[in-house]
Amino acid sequence: MPSPAESEIAIQNLPEELSRLLPSTSSGKAWGGVSVARVGQVVEELTVPALSAHAIMVNIGSPFSMEERLDGRLYRTFGNKGDIAVIPAGRPIEFSARKPQEVESFIMHLDPAFVDRIAQAEGVNTEGIELVGSVGGRDPKLEQFGLSLLSELENEAVLGGLYAESLATLLAVHLLRSHSSLGRGAARTVEQDPSGALSGSALRRVTDYIEDNLAETLTLSEISGVAHMSPFHFSRVFKLATGLSPHRYVVGRRVERAKDLLTNTNLPLHEVARLSGFSDQSHLAKHTRRLLGAAPRSLRLASG
Repeated sequence: MPSPAESEIAIQNLPEELSRLLPSTSSGKAWGGVSVARVGQVVEELTVPALSAHAIMVNIGSPFSMEERLDGRLYRTFGNKGDIAVIPAGRPIEFSARKPQEVESFIMHLDPAFVDRIAQAEGVNTEGIELVGSVGGRDPKLEQFGLSLLSELENEAVLGGLYAESLATLLAVHLLRSHSSLGRGAARTVEQDPSGALSGSALRRVTDYIEDNLAETLTLSEISGVAHMSPFHFSRVFKLATGLSPHRYVVGRRVERAKDLLTNTNLPLHEVARLSGFSDQSHLAKHTRRLLGAAPRSLRLASG
């Protein structure tokens, strides 16, 4: 069997230095500050060079026995399902096994500049702060973020870039809280609530902005900027104010826009999808069925 370095690469949007090592059966996608890929490969000896961004690996396959060397420390791991590895940018890692081991992982590749922006928006000075590498531990939140992004990857991003960006923001904050040299200090700093609750006027500005731009690509950074808040803090106070995450609120408004167009116009379905902010008719139908219990054509017929 050819080594990963010899395999033909069929990954898009992943960093070149990581793509070169991954087999052709992998698949990947990128949203803003985070790239993701599902990787299945047989490993006996493998060195991953220092990457330009942080890598978080989650084991989603069968257990394996491996020795891994990171930051001069040797880890002997048994690769149970859900085990994670945090590999900071600029740190090579070596994998070795006594016999070939089949490994199935989910890799999140996070841009350090994105992490810095999130930290600074939350009032954290990142100068001199480093992520702390680790191999073979458990972190239920990292696993949860990974599985959510994996679902987006395998379902062709049906929930969209806003949802993935929200996950990437939560991922960056969690890394600062639990996997950086700030330690508990990071958690205290990031959890500060400098802006208080979302005021009525700020909520109206945000909802008006969303309504005016439903047909466009909306990002969490863009929406939170209307409220003059960081994305992480905005997500929390918006949900407190509305009962919904920004992503779920936007999807709900898009479905209502689509329902109005379906019942009050004769526009073709692809145009209804476009004007409502959905990528295509299939994307539109998925969400009308979920929220309204009916496909677009059925909604139009029922309106007479």
